[in-house]
Amino acid sequence: MKPWINEPEKITLEKIGFVYEIVSKDLGKYYIGQKKFWLKRKTKKKGEKRYSHRCVESNWRTYFGSNIKLLADVEKYGHDVFQRKILRICYSKAYMNYLETKFQFDLGVLFDKNSYNKIINCRITQKQLKKEDYRYMKYKDR
Repeated sequence: MKPWINEPEKITLEKIGFVYEIVSKDLGKYYIGQKKFWLKRKTKKKGEKRYSHRCVESNWRTYFGSNIKLLADVEKYGHDVFQRKILRICYSKAYMNYLETKFQFDLGVLFDKNSYNKIINCRITQKQLKKEDYRYMKYKDR
């Protein structure tokens, strides 16, 4: 399996996840999504009452999206037909949600028959976005 285009050399806990694009030039189709680098796991030691939380790396290195039709095409045509590209690394979950939605609207995925995306679902509040996210968006997204 080919690695992601723009894959970071090192991921740290401050990097929450990324927005990505999966493209098949042979099929002429694409998908925009997001993936977290880390998952929180609860563990309880034997004899203790409290759970402890730890972060473990997700399956992002081998991930091919959550869309059923996309996964069926990956299974049918193979991994090599698809190109996976990281569009933006994100440092907060709200910013990752915002960027995924922004890319989907900018590309018009709901109007494009070549898009695997058939729904755009996002709920973000102003309080969730950090000032650092806004400063980053202001200069990088335009």
